[in-house]
Amino acid sequence: MRDIGDFDGCLLIDENNLDQELIRQPATLQEISMAYAEAVSMRDTAKQDVERVYASVSLQTREDLLSYGKKVTEDTVLQTTLSTAEYREAQDIYLDAKLNCDEWAGLKDAFIQRSFMLRDLVSLYISGYFTDSSIKGGSVAAEEIKYETTKKKLASTRQTT
Repeated sequence: MRDIGDFDGCLLIDENNLDQELIRQPATLQEISMAYAEAVSMRDTAKQDVERVYASVSLQTREDLLSYGKKVTEDTVLQTTLSTAEYREAQDIYLDAKLNCDEWAGLKDAFIQRSFMLRDLVSLYISGYFTDSSIKGGSVAAEEIKYETTKKKLASTRQTT
């Protein structure tokens, strides 16, 4: 299984290389989705192991209590089973698998969100947001307005003299 650390930095977007970012997006999302599916499978297997261990240990606890002639209550069986090392170990493995699964789910969700951000960045690129000409266009217009204003002032000065 892939390590989630293999994807450090994968959410960053190079806005100067959008074509490559768009090409990489689906393949990386597929890798993350496959790793997430594997993490879900491992979590579910660990959960089944916890249930199997619980059933096995609780059954053994009942047999032990009966063999010693002690009263068997559900609470005694439950508390004894939950306190065994075998059950605690299976529970710890399950919790680790669940955490790993949740981390992969978060990365998958973030990577899906990344696709929306890529779409927005492409829209900005198409509108000229990243080009110098959009800025220069504004300064050219400002220069023309300044020229027209100066021209009008000179014309009005000529008429008054």
